[in-house]
Amino acid sequence: MKKFLALLLAAVMVFSLAACGGKGSTDGGSDDQKESSGGGGDAQNVSDLESEADEMVSDLPALSESELAGATLKKEVIIGQNKDLVTLDPYASNNIEVSILLRMTHSHLVKQDPRTYEIQPDLATDWEVTDEYIDFTIRDDAKFHNGDPVTVEDIIYSFDVMKENSFTSSKVSFIDHIEKIDDTHIRMYLATNNQDALRILAYFNVCIVSQKESEADPDNGRAIGSGPYKVTEWELGSHVTVERFDDYFGEKPLTEKFTMKNMPEDSARVIAVENGETDICIAPPVQEVEHIAESDKSMVMSITANKLIYLAINQNGNNPALLDKKVRQAIAHAINRENIVIAAKDGKAVLANTVLSPKTPGYNPDQKALEYDPELAKQLLAESEYPDGFDFTISFIDGTTYKTIAQLMEADLREIGIHVIVDPKDNSSIKTLMAEGKHDAVIYNWGPTPGEGTDITVRSLFYGGSGSNRQLLDNEEVNKMIDDAAVETDEAKRNQIYYDLQAWMIDNAGFLPLYYEILYMGVNKNLHNFNIEPSEQHNFTYCYVTE
Repeated sequence: MKKFLALLLAAVMVFSLAACGGKGSTDGGSDDQKESSGGGGDAQNVSDLESEADEMVSDLPALSESELAGATLKKEVIIGQNKDLVTLDPYASNNIEVSILLRMTHSHLVKQDPRTYEIQPDLATDWEVTDEYIDFTIRDDAKFHNGDPVTVEDIIYSFDVMKENSFTSSKVSFIDHIEKIDDTHIRMYLATNNQDALRILAYFNVCIVSQKESEADPDNGRAIGSGPYKVTEWELGSHVTVERFDDYFGEKPLTEKFTMKNMPEDSARVIAVENGETDICIAPPVQEVEHIAESDKSMVMSITANKLIYLAINQNGNNPALLDKKVRQAIAHAINRENIVIAAKDGKAVLANTVLSPKTPGYNPDQKALEYDPELAKQLLAESEYPDGFDFTISFIDGTTYKTIAQLMEADLREIGIHVIVDPKDNSSIKTLMAEGKHDAVIYNWGPTPGEGTDITVRSLFYGGSGSNRQLLDNEEVNKMIDDAAVETDEAKRNQIYYDLQAWMIDNAGFLPLYYEILYMGVNKNLHNFNIEPSEQHNFTYCYVTE
């Protein structure tokens, strides 16, 4: 491991020296962007990456009726995923694998168009929004996968359960209670007039489950939804299979079956799509993208992502050093994020300047992250209660990219006297670690869809008690800013609250933004009717592969 790290750091130094001389040092946007990046000069900016992504394919159109009539479709589409699906409970996780499944298996009151993000009917066919409540008209032809009708009682029950689970409670906190008017009408009384209410109701895990199945089998009953596909097989650590639900009330998909395989090994996932063993490769390493493109069976899709990679430091855990703000700021100033982008992402990422993603409303383009300054880091550590350093663990989901990030962080922090334990884990283990609050720090990510608004992001990541709050932060000032922004109807005032929130987070240094990704996907060359989602919450429901 030490030999590998030495070689990696040597490569980073070569890249950095090359970036500091000649034309390479002028690429990457304004001086402000480079100053906030904390590095020497090979950073790209958002416009650079959008130009690069525009040269690739992000949207595969559907076949025409005549083309479809003469085509033979694969009955089963196989997806190679980089992380395992660890639960079928929609209210027990916010992770990408769950989102992909739920977009196929469960229905919501409303949904969003996957391309335009326009709010559309789902279980609710109509609605009327007031400052005090939202009235919904509920369709009477929806069925759960067990054949039972979807009732207003199921809807009311679902929201009651959401309020009891950490991954959903903060999202639906704007709801006071729901009242049944009759068998096809409900009134949702509002605790607060959240301006993102309809967008939140379309979020992937704000979905409707069967009360009967949920109460009969609390572990697996909530996997039964009313969406276009039903779960027919799930083997933890291996795969999940869904098959078309012929009694679905909406548009019928063309693909009969999807199997999502757990393939955490990057090389195996890439080889499988190149050879045609799988039809879709989620998150191939950027270094492997060219190989996928060269195969006669696969192609590359790409988009400038809304996905933020970050380091979250536990501020409510068992490591007292991490409770010291000067220590956290020292950690932030010691980490060379530009080297991380060069070594881990081959330079194909945008250094993050703040804790929100660029396509999220309220993002502040002028916010600056804490810059790379090892001398200042040493000074802050000397002024803290731990001037001689300390030990702490950085945990992450095992894989090439995150492992490279952790190793670079370990080397950077060693230079200022902090000893880092690099701790790779499988997806299930890190979920358990974070759920129990036993982590010191984690490398993780958040990828909001451009259409979901801002409240879901800030309430999930920063609000006290949220299951996605990896800092375990519970700060009254922060909670108030989030609540105030949610009900603020003046857009300029609302954005200012989000600007203030971002400044607070950067100064607090418990949530260290690293970079925004370009999102790559390897796919079968005969894949149709699919657009890559910048949040990674892909909707595969209506895609298909021709033979």
